[in-house]
Amino acid sequence: MKFYCAAISGVGAVREYNQDNLYCNGAYRKDIYSKEIFRYADCRKKTGLYAVADGMGGGVEGEIASLKAVQSLEKLGKAADQQRFEQYVQSCNHDICSYREKRNRQQTGTTFAGLSVKNEKAVIVNIGDSRIYHMRAGVFRQVSRDHTSAQTLIDAGILTREEAEHHISRHQLSQYLGIFPEEMVIQPFIETVVLSPGDRMLLCSDGLTDGLDNSAIEGILQKNQSPVLAIEYLYENALDNGAKDNITIILVQVGDD
Repeated sequence: MKFYCAAISGVGAVREYNQDNLYCNGAYRKDIYSKEIFRYADCRKKTGLYAVADGMGGGVEGEIASLKAVQSLEKLGKAADQQRFEQYVQSCNHDICSYREKRNRQQTGTTFAGLSVKNEKAVIVNIGDSRIYHMRAGVFRQVSRDHTSAQTLIDAGILTREEAEHHISRHQLSQYLGIFPEEMVIQPFIETVVLSPGDRMLLCSDGLTDGLDNSAIEGILQKNQSPVLAIEYLYENALDNGAKDNITIILVQVGDD
């Protein structure tokens, strides 16, 4: 299989600088204080490793936490199974917590959404509210799990998923990288998805999902078969629709050998 990747990350319309970062087969935002829109595209055979990390909005040095999250992926190599992703999460969390201790930072943390592909097998992992979607034959669905107070209310039957999208607690994270072990045991969501040619995997920070609902994202993907054009339209439409946060998007499209 071939994996066509297109990625974009930008400050957005309101934020002073970009606390998001991303990882696409070794490429990531090295100049974390640049206000330039970051763009990347590539094509890989058989394996690929991708991720989005959203430094805690308003948190002190959230951009450092998201940078550490993507830099740590270099240790995984070209692909990761569930066990190696679990080890990565624990190790990365330890590194960010150590940084917090040394610098006396109280609110340094980041979300993480990762995708490792090897032939037809895709392993996804997420912690926080950066999301991963899977699209096949026109069916678009979220495959990651939000770690938010709103999701807890959904699980309890208090909110519907539609109500949660606009609830005040939708950005209150219950899990993220940068939590000390004595405060909470980190429990990432990890799952395996079997891929087919034509499938698309979308990773994004909440800047995109704040600006566009799932139906709008799905519609743009349906109309744009080119990964590069699709992410550009997603980014611009999210901005036009009033997205206030940084926006980071990765789209991976599965092709035949």
